[in-house]
Amino acid sequence: MKNIIFFFLLFISASSIAQPEISFVTPNNVFRGQTANIFISATNTHFQQGVTNINLGTDITVVSVTVNSSLTLTVLINVSSTAALGNRPISINTSSETVVLDDAIEVMEESSNLSATISVIPTDAIYLSDFDPGNLQNAPTLFSVTLRNDNQLRDVKVKFILTGEGITTGEIVTAIKNFPSLTPMSVEVFNNNKFDEYKINAESSFINQTLQSGLLPAGTYYYKIMVIDANGATIASDESINVITNNTTGINLISPGNDFSENPEIITTEYPFFQWLSTANSFDFFLYKAESGQITADEIINNIPLFEQKDITVTSFMYRNYAPILEKGQTYIWKVNAYVTTGKGKQTILSDIFRFTLQSINSTNLTLANIVVEPEQKTLKIGETFQFKAIGYDINNDTASIACQWSVIPSDLGKINSTGIFTAGKYPKTIAVIANYKGLQAYATVTIEWSESNYIEEHFFDIENLFNSVFGLNKK
Repeated sequence: MKNIIFFFLLFISASSIAQPEISFVTPNNVFRGQTANIFISATNTHFQQGVTNINLGTDITVVSVTVNSSLTLTVLINVSSTAALGNRPISINTSSETVVLDDAIEVMEESSNLSATISVIPTDAIYLSDFDPGNLQNAPTLFSVTLRNDNQLRDVKVKFILTGEGITTGEIVTAIKNFPSLTPMSVEVFNNNKFDEYKINAESSFINQTLQSGLLPAGTYYYKIMVIDANGATIASDESINVITNNTTGINLISPGNDFSENPEIITTEYPFFQWLSTANSFDFFLYKAESGQITADEIINNIPLFEQKDITVTSFMYRNYAPILEKGQTYIWKVNAYVTTGKGKQTILSDIFRFTLQSINSTNLTLANIVVEPEQKTLKIGETFQFKAIGYDINNDTASIACQWSVIPSDLGKINSTGIFTAGKYPKTIAVIANYKGLQAYATVTIEWSESNYIEEHFFDIENLFNSVFGLNKK
C-alpha cells in the first residue's frame, strides 16, 4: 500500500511540471509538390536559432527554420510529389528538449478545383504597442491565406472581412488582395501584412475603447475570405475565428532564488520570504529539497515536497517556524501554482522553478543586515525611464552605499542598467525591479501603463494609420 501511495504522489508531482508542448501548426494541410511556410506555436519550450531541428518525415524536406521566439517558429518546407498522403506527426528537438504533436499536418493530393483557406493564429490578447505604424513590416502575423488555383489562368481578387461578435456592429475592416494573372495550378500564400487595398469601418466606440486600454476589445472576431472572379462571382470562401479574452494572468517568481538555468542564489536566512508577481488571487506553494546526485529540475520535483502551503491569497509567503528546518549548504527549489476562474472553469497556471542554496552568514562575508529598493512602488508609462536606488542597512540600522546587481522580472517587459536606471517595456503590465547584493535581495513593484497620448505623439497617430497597422493592412 505504501508503494502505491508513493507512486501516486510521484505521478501527481511530476504531472504538475510545466511540460513543453506544441499548441498549433498553421496551415495544417499541404499538397504534394508544394513549397510552403508553416507557423508553429508552443508553450514552455526553449527554441534556439541554429539549435532547434524539425522532423516531418523523410518525404517532407525542411528547407529552413526561423526561430521567432523561444515559443514560435516559422518553417519553410518542401513536400515531395510522391509524399505519403494523410496525417503525420511533427517532432521538434532543441538540445535535450523534444516535443511531438501527433496528426500535426496533413498531406493532400493536389486539387483540381480552386480553393482558399484562412489560418488564424490564436491569441488571447493583442496589444497596440506591438504595432508600430512607422515599422509595419514587423507587425505580428495574425492570419495567413493559402490560395490554390485550378488548371485555368484566372483574374481574381481575395476579399477579407473582419467582424466582431459582442464588440461592434458591422464590418470592422475589409481588405483586397489582387491576383490579375493567377497561373494554372499555382499556390499563393500571404499573411495579413500583404493586402493591396483596405477600408476601415470600425465604430468610434470600438476605436475609443481600443485607445484607452491599449488592447483590442475582448470578444469573438470572425475572419472571412472570399475569392471573387472577374465577373464578380464568389468562387471560393473560407472563414475562421479568434476569441480575444485579454486574460493576461500569469505568474512570475521574484525571490529567493534564480531560474533553474542559472546557478542557485546564495541566501543566509533559514526563514526566507518567498515573493512572486501575479494577478491571480489563489496560490499553492511547494518547496523541494535537492537530494544527493539530483541535478535536474525534473529529478528534484519528483521528490515529495519538503513543505507545501495551500490556498494562499497574497503574492508572498514567509517560511513557517513549524516547517522543516532548512539545512546549511543544502540546495532547494520552489514553485507556485496559481488558480483563476474563467468561462471554462477553474484554470491552473504553473510558475517556473527557482532554486537557492542556504549558507551561513560568514561564508558570504556579509556586512549588511538587509537592503531595500526605493521607491518600493512606481507607476510608469510605456517607454518611460526612472532611476531606482538600492540602500543597504547594517545591524545598527545605519545606511551604506552598495553596488547591486539589477534585474527585471519578467525580463522581456523592461530593462535596467548597472546604475539602476529602468526603462519600461511596451506592454501595460506589472513587473518587479530587483536588486541583489551578496545574497541579499529586495525589489520594487512597477506598474506599466498604456499611454494613449504618448502613442499618438510618438507615432504621428491618426485613426486610419492605427488600424492599418493593427491589422497589418499596408497600402501598396
